Amino acid sequence: MTTTTTIAMASSSVVSPLMTSMLTTFQERYGMPATHIITAPGRVNLIGEHIDYAGYSVLPMAISKIVHVAFCYCHNENGNENESSEQHEGKNENESNEESSFIEIHHVNNVSFPPGRFSTDPALPIPNDDTHHACLETLADICRQAEGYIGTMGGGMDQAISVCGNARLVSFSPTVKTEKVILPDDAVFVIAHSLTNAEKAIDAHLSYNKRVVEMMLSCKVLGVQLKLPNVLQLKTFKQVQEAYALKIECATVNLDDMATLVTSQLHSGGYSYVDIAAILSPSCDDENIDIDDAWTTWFPHASSEELVWIGNVKKSASTYALQERALHVYQEALRVHAFADACRRNNSFGIESKYDFVKGKNMKPLLEMLGDLMNSSHTSCKDLYDCSSTELDTLVKTCLDLGAVGSRLTGAGWGGSTVSLVAQENVEDFMNSLKETFYATHILEKNQHFNDICFAAVPTSGVSIYNVRT
Repeated sequence: MTTTTTIAMASSSVVSPLMTSMLTTFQERYGMPATHIITAPGRVNLIGEHIDYAGYSVLPMAISKIVHVAFCYCHNENGNENESSEQHEGKNENESNEESSFIEIHHVNNVSFPPGRFSTDPALPIPNDDTHHACLETLADICRQAEGYIGTMGGGMDQAISVCGNARLVSFSPTVKTEKVILPDDAVFVIAHSLTNAEKAIDAHLSYNKRVVEMMLSCKVLGVQLKLPNVLQLKTFKQVQEAYALKIECATVNLDDMATLVTSQLHSGGYSYVDIAAILSPSCDDENIDIDDAWTTWFPHASSEELVWIGNVKKSASTYALQERALHVYQEALRVHAFADACRRNNSFGIESKYDFVKGKNMKPLLEMLGDLMNSSHTSCKDLYDCSSTELDTLVKTCLDLGAVGSRLTGAGWGGSTVSLVAQENVEDFMNSLKETFYATHILEKNQHFNDICFAAVPTSGVSIYNVRT
């Protein structure tokens, strides 16, 4: 028996001019009408960088840079389901595919899809129906699994916020859950591109995937130092926190305490592969295991694809910054909850905060408080997680100099964009000043338009599915 869940549905009477044009193009290209249009917003991560795959909550926001996907079901074998990945070789996150295939999607949750035809186009904000929220969270988790097939070991934030919409505190343990966060009325987030691209899938073994591997190794080494059981099964810092609480028979261990443990149990400056092997595989010689192959026993939880990615990281890495990565994660997780907590207190009179950032009689104004958290996040990304760049640091400093309350890299770093918190009344002046300073010469060199690389954003709704009625 087959069941279908409707996420959001609208009649063709509300189809926008862009959708109408898209449907016409679809008919001309494929010789048949599209049956559905899916709309999905872009996203910006307000705070919580590189901690979703470590088991901790993040706080992203859906924005009104929306993609439309038109498709139809086919009743023959002439669809695009067998389009090979070689046809997309070398394409990165900044290149658009006018025609999207659904390579490997049939592997996700063991679902097989019939042949179909897809085309995409940019779009406009479309309303979302939050009454199907549990279904949306399930869909977000399926999308997270699908991302693994492009070669990055992501944590699920991007999919969750694009599907669910608005600004949300997104958690991942044990499953994806979200809580809507009401941002201050006068808060506007300006997204500005550094004009350098971050090709995360192409260079994953040097950047994104290396951080994931460092995180997992740090969990295991910290677990050994804390004398936790089954350390090789540990793969997130949240699991380490929970296991340590059980060991000391405490209901919970707070994030500040975990950061303190990290500084006392792990040394700064990096660990070599041999250093890690001495901790995780001390009996290699006794068991006749080649030390170069010892790493294959450290990740019993990894899939075959993940082991390939981990192996690629090992081939190119000389050191692993275990203390620095752990400190960033625990402190960033604390900043995320402090950010959400401040917003809750702003919308619920009388709530007491448990975070030092946001309690006390002489509280800073809310925007300044949120801005401080964003600034600390960027410093940590730069100094502890080493995922910033010269261009990002320059752009963040410029934004702060021009009046942003807070500014930080977003989208994992190594290039890409910044997000800056600006008071609503100052947004126009701020963006004009940014255009006249940072972008004054860069745009001419790159042949780009200012409105494409710098824009103001407020929360928007999430994914919608439109049934095209003919």
